[in-house]
Amino acid sequence: MITRQPTLQGQYAGFISRAVAWVIDLFIISVTVFTLAWLTRATLQLFHIDIASCSTIPSGLMGLVADFCNLSRFAMAAASVLAAPFYFIFFWVLGGQTIGNFVTGVRVVKQNGQRLGFGTALLRAVGFFISLILFGLGFLWLIIDSRRQGWHDKLASTCVIYAWKAVPDEGFTAWLNKWLRLSSNTPASPSPSEPSLASSRPTSLDT
Repeated sequence: MITRQPTLQGQYAGFISRAVAWVIDLFIISVTVFTLAWLTRATLQLFHIDIASCSTIPSGLMGLVADFCNLSRFAMAAASVLAAPFYFIFFWVLGGQTIGNFVTGVRVVKQNGQRLGFGTALLRAVGFFISLILFGLGFLWLIIDSRRQGWHDKLASTCVIYAWKAVPDEGFTAWLNKWLRLSSNTPASPSPSEPSLASSRPTSLDT
């Protein structure tokens, strides 16, 4: 009889996995916004337009240039503000995974397991903002929540689950089990009442 090793797929994702995904996503967003801003400035400078001094451009025949300069500056500011919401909403609706989520192997779904629609994704993004401005307490809430839901998840009725068929490393857990027993000066063989780490079913990779 073949015994299937338990996996983490479908279980609620822990804080560390999600935090790593957020760091990756924020890095991608920051680099993208910075690159677009640099390209815009460099392109305008080819036409001797300094986006930082649009107000100093003389009126008259140069009025259109000044307007274009001001419009470009407004577009850069808007892109900086809207880049993050657009990024998250786009990927949540597309497949429930941002690039950071894909790297860490987690996926955002509705509580019934279905994919997010635009309305749900938008509501979750609003919850993101609320969780952030309240000193990040909405994100920290998932540490103590039984379903690992932050306030943004509660608001949008979503949850984050592991999407990969991750399994515990038996070699590592066996070594860790042995090391813990040696360090505590207890016999190396486990007693019947103490199952090994490798045989226990994990609830998440992290807390």
